[in-house]
Amino acid sequence: MSMNKKETNQAPLSRREQRAQAQAFIDHLRGEAYPNSQRIYLTGSREDIRVPMREIQLSPTLLGGSKDNPQYEPNEPIPVYDTAGPYGDPNADLDVRNGLKPLRHPMDWPNEVIPSRWIN
Repeated sequence: MSMNKKETNQAPLSRREQRAQAQAFIDHLRGEAYPNSQRIYLTGSREDIRVPMREIQLSPTLLGGSKDNPQYEPNEPIPVYDTAGPYGDPNADLDVRNGLKPLRHPMDWPNEVIPSRWIN
């Protein structure tokens, strides 16, 4: 079914209604957390480099037992790379009209990069 139609098989939305829906979506845009997960960060070689990861909580594994007394084993959470950027952070202040805020200051290349040399 087209996204421009209302669920009850009514006429398609007008352009004005479509724009109003899009505006409402943008106005209420916020970061969202995924269920059974939390955002964690790995720190890089510099304090201002933090790699976002999503730690996913797993359900326990059924080992056996009976219907009335099942036996489960807990599973460790699994960290995965989080590609959502600020949109995966429920505490992020998002405004698509202003774009993304800088995450860190630019590197001071002459003082922070290890000089390279030619290898013969």
